[in-house]
Amino acid sequence: MVKKSFWLKSQLILLAIGLGALSWFLLGNKSALASQADFFSPATEAENRTVIDVIRMGLQRNAPAPPLGKASMSVPVILAEANGESHLIGPNEKWIDVDLSEQKVTAFEGSQAIRTFIISSGLPGTPTVTGTFRIRAKVRSQTMSGPGYSLPNVEWVQYFFSDYAFHGAYWHNNFGNPMSRGCINMTNEDAKWLFDWTGPEWNGTPWMHVPAGEGTLVVVRN
Repeated sequence: MVKKSFWLKSQLILLAIGLGALSWFLLGNKSALASQADFFSPATEAENRTVIDVIRMGLQRNAPAPPLGKASMSVPVILAEANGESHLIGPNEKWIDVDLSEQKVTAFEGSQAIRTFIISSGLPGTPTVTGTFRIRAKVRSQTMSGPGYSLPNVEWVQYFFSDYAFHGAYWHNNFGNPMSRGCINMTNEDAKWLFDWTGPEWNGTPWMHVPAGEGTLVVVRN
C-alpha cells in the first residue's frame, strides 16, 4: 500500500513538472507563435472588402494597388459582376475587366492590374454586350464586313461572345469614345499585346477555337 501511494505521488509530481515546463515554453514563445498565426491565418474581413471594392470600381491607371499580402496568398479574390453573378478568381488567374463607362480595358492577374488600355466600344445604336464571358476564339487576321462596310486585314481578333470581339482598328484614332458596331476596338499594338497575353496561347491556325471554359475570363460592365 505504501509503495502504491509513493508511485502515485511521484506520477503527480512528474505531471506538475511537465505542465510547468509547457507553460514556460508557451509564455516565452508567445510573440513567435502570434506571428506565425498571423502569417497563416486567412485574410481579414476588412482586407477582403478592400479587394472586392477595388475590383467592383475598376482600377484606375494610377490608383494604388490593392493589398496583396494574405489576401493574395490563400484567399480567392471575389469578383462582383455587373449582372449580379459572382466568380472566384485565383491569386494569379488572368482576367479582363472592360469598363464601358470609362472606355478602358484592364488586364488583371488576380487582384493585380497588369496593364490598362483605352478602347472604343459600341455606339449607342450598336452597344457592346455586357456580362461575363470567356475568350472563345482567336483569329490572327480576317476581313470583317456587314451592311455598308467591309474591312480587310483586321488583326489580333479575340471573340468572347457571338460576333463580339477585341480587335485592332486601323480605320480611326478616336479611342476613348464609342465608335464600333459592338466590338471592342483597340490600337493594333494594344490588341496584339492582349492577344498574346490571354489564354490559351494561339496555336498558329487561321481560326483557333477555344474549348468552353478554357479561355481567359472577360467581364464587360457599364
